[in-house]
Amino acid sequence: MWKEAWEGLTYTLRIPTLRKLLTLSLLMEILGFSFLIMLPVIARDLLQTGPVGLGYLTSAFGVGSFFASVAIATRKDIVHKGRLLVLASIGSGVALILFASSQWYAISLILAGVVGMGLLTYDITMATLIQLAIPDETMRGRVLGLYSTTWGFTPIGGFISGAVANVLGANIAVGIGGTIILVYSTGWARSLTSIVKSSQTGQAST
Repeated sequence: MWKEAWEGLTYTLRIPTLRKLLTLSLLMEILGFSFLIMLPVIARDLLQTGPVGLGYLTSAFGVGSFFASVAIATRKDIVHKGRLLVLASIGSGVALILFASSQWYAISLILAGVVGMGLLTYDITMATLIQLAIPDETMRGRVLGLYSTTWGFTPIGGFISGAVANVLGANIAVGIGGTIILVYSTGWARSLTSIVKSSQTGQAST
């Protein structure tokens, strides 16, 4: 098992497209999805709302995620998957920054839905692009295993955000995470052409 896992890792590191995708996945899991872990603290300390208000914020995130998944599922195909991934990542970063800056509950409720839409759009597109970017079918399972491993970094992101929140505040922690995602995604957008070509090559081979 360890030998196959190591082969999958070294294979992934040799392919620039997969490296960039998995690096982005790590950032999104650590800094993006940890938003849900910090949400109770923000609801209590910044928005001054109780359990019911927190429930509505969480529901807004779920509603945004639901609409994003339905919108993507009803499309027959999305040609520019790489572009959509970058836009979803940038949009998630911006939405996190705006949410962290908001002190009005109604606006935060809307922004929580936007965060859900951005993160779910990213999640679906990322899973698709990774599979299309793997030319070697024998390695597909191992690379997907690495990708699923990145999901486990969300609690680590919650730990990091919690440490930052303990010093600077929960909203600052979320805002810093959103800023890092925004900066990385914007810089990474220059590699969009290679990502699109990889996805098109993968589609042609399948």
